[in-house]
Amino acid sequence: MAGERIGWRAAAAWLAEIVGPDMPYVRLAMVYGVAISLLSLATPISVQLLINSVTHTAMPAPLWTLAGLLLGLLLVVAGLSAMRVWMMALFERRLFARIVAEITVRAVHAQNPFFADQNRGDLFNRYFDLVVVQKAVPSLVIGAFTIVLQSTVGLIVTSFYHPFFLAFNALLLLIILAIWMLWSRGSIRSAVALSHAKHDAARWLESVGGSNGFYKSSRHFDFAMDRSEAVTATYVDRHRRYFRYSFTQTVAFLLLYAFASAALLALGGNLILRGELSIGQLVAAELILSGVFYGVSQLGWYLDTLYDLVASTEELSLLYAIPQEAAVAAAGQSPGDGAIRLDGVVTEGALFTFELAAG
Repeated sequence: MAGERIGWRAAAAWLAEIVGPDMPYVRLAMVYGVAISLLSLATPISVQLLINSVTHTAMPAPLWTLAGLLLGLLLVVAGLSAMRVWMMALFERRLFARIVAEITVRAVHAQNPFFADQNRGDLFNRYFDLVVVQKAVPSLVIGAFTIVLQSTVGLIVTSFYHPFFLAFNALLLLIILAIWMLWSRGSIRSAVALSHAKHDAARWLESVGGSNGFYKSSRHFDFAMDRSEAVTATYVDRHRRYFRYSFTQTVAFLLLYAFASAALLALGGNLILRGELSIGQLVAAELILSGVFYGVSQLGWYLDTLYDLVASTEELSLLYAIPQEAAVAAAGQSPGDGAIRLDGVVTEGALFTFELAAG
């Protein structure tokens, strides 16, 4: 991939090729996530209603009614969450079965010179990247998608509390988008390079194991150690480059979490002092936006998982790129009695058309 510009367009193509056929499982899990995110607003809204009820009535009946409704909604959330985990387990099994079958077919029908010209057995080490895909997709669907969805719903709800919240939320989204755009392309490019360095090291170690007797002499052993140090240095250098992008992005999200939380408390309290916001609204906004801010602080970790997923799908796509034999022309109707029939068969410039009776 040296010299090739790698960005989200290439990443989307790799993801579509590897994960795309099993997207129905992912989409259904996302539907569960939408329902979970909407129902999760029950807690802050219930707290707001509770504060308003106690302030105006001080009666126990609304309290117990509200608690019962909240319990029912949270039980529904728990059930949907369990169903989502189960759906992702089905996705992992389906993905494994499909990829293994696809690799088998492509290896069997590979063009003969492809594996004979040079040692390409290390290509099948990319199979182990399948495990990364199996774990990364459920993590992103269950964790990252939930954070994004709950944050979106929370920002929309709080934007109706006061024009200040609308401006505050818009600024928050712009900063998140800026952080993502600044470092995402470099993170993807360096993650793919890091994955290649990992497989280069594995290929070298396999070659050492395959001819270990050759390296027993001191001169050859020194060569082996020098080569190992070289592949290690390459891996460390590429890991350093990747970490520079991903760590900077993570720190930016953590700083945004800290500043946004403090700003919300200070400015929201100022609105109460000016009589433009009720205490119940501020408490509900704090509960909703605190969850949003905490989700923002976790975005760095989930983006790191996404970059690993992109790099692994790129590695698996190399197996899909194995040159295949030319497709065999559709067979005609074969004799039912075991006879042999050649109909317009061409070989070495000669045309054969004949039949050989059974027996």
